[in-house]
Amino acid sequence: MNRLKDIIHNLALISSKKCLTCNNINFDTNNLCFLCWNQLEFISNNCQNNLSVVKYNKISEQIIHSLKYYDQHQYSVIMAKYIFLYLITYNISYDYIVAVPMARRKLIKQKFNHSVLIAKEVAKLSNKTLLWNYLLKTADTPSQTSLNSNQRKKNLKGKFALNAKIKFDLKDKIILLIDDVLTTNSTLNECKSTLNTVNIKDTVSITFAKTYL
Repeated sequence: MNRLKDIIHNLALISSKKCLTCNNINFDTNNLCFLCWNQLEFISNNCQNNLSVVKYNKISEQIIHSLKYYDQHQYSVIMAKYIFLYLITYNISYDYIVAVPMARRKLIKQKFNHSVLIAKEVAKLSNKTLLWNYLLKTADTPSQTSLNSNQRKKNLKGKFALNAKIKFDLKDKIILLIDDVLTTNSTLNECKSTLNTVNIKDTVSITFAKTYL
């Protein structure tokens, strides 16, 4: 069994009476029934500085969509705990946390940024500071879903900026950048490029899930 999956399997993260994905009452201590838990594929061979906890499949998709599209905020707690356990299992160092931002128009429409909700929970668990609104998305962009890799890069080029009203001394600090899903790295790479305009030591990104195109 994957090292991280083995650790989570032996920890009762949140008491639950039903599986979070299929609603089966035959639940395990990790919030999923045995059938759904066995379908969750943990990743151990991540690329350096671009980390993800699980593969994007039917189960992880349902967890993400429950938060993102159905306003079930409790799923941000689950994803955050899996991310946090990944970070401590693989001894990932970081000083501050930043969430991938959402354009103002989309944020008003959706009413919350799912990445911020996950990042807030990781900040609580790790006792690290979440740099709220430090990284901004300056323009609304078309959905990335139907775009190829090159189109995704062009779609996001120059669309992020640092908040000039917020001042942090980030010299020689490591930033942990959090999002829900990694697909082509376009969003995370553009965010990293923006963060790297200040004198930080490094930026490490982590997502709950990773797709394989």
